[in-house]
Amino acid sequence: MKAFLKYILIIGYTFSCSGQLLPGTLYGTAGPTYSQTLGDLVSEAGEDDGAIGYETGASEVQITFRLDPSTFQSSAQNCSANIYKYKVFMHLQNAPTGLVLEARTFSNAGTRFPVSIPYDAVPVNGTRDLYPENGGNYIVLPTDNTAAIKVFEFTGCRDNIPIQFRVAASVLSQPGATDTEIYYTVTGSIN
Repeated sequence: MKAFLKYILIIGYTFSCSGQLLPGTLYGTAGPTYSQTLGDLVSEAGEDDGAIGYETGASEVQITFRLDPSTFQSSAQNCSANIYKYKVFMHLQNAPTGLVLEARTFSNAGTRFPVSIPYDAVPVNGTRDLYPENGGNYIVLPTDNTAAIKVFEFTGCRDNIPIQFRVAASVLSQPGATDTEIYYTVTGSIN
């Protein structure tokens, strides 16, 4: 009997230590389209657009993060059985000189996916909430991919997370159209 218990403990320990993150996918709506004329930008020589900037609607851009379906389980089943903590980092590429793009989201924004799971019934597990960085205030997105900045974190899968952007250009920016790319990086950790 002692040998049997010993094997159960060893097998149980092996399974608890071999936990791994499952692959997931981040889905999103298109980013903001922004256009500003020189007349809108400059009111006096050498001034930037500090007060005139463009701000998207609070839910114009939305992202969703779900674990991918596996051979035997749907995305909803994987999200119910595997609760991880995720952090979302953002950075820009191809931004013109002088462009300042800021992003934010709101406390507990979006909806849990699935809405209710057994994990929620156990208070010691904690909540599957979303927490914005910087108290939900705007965060300047860096133009260097090695310096991506955390914008928010959440626990479990989540749908329709609104991302609000604010743009401020500069008199130093080159005229013409530019396609600035916003990159999202999602990191996960086992709770």
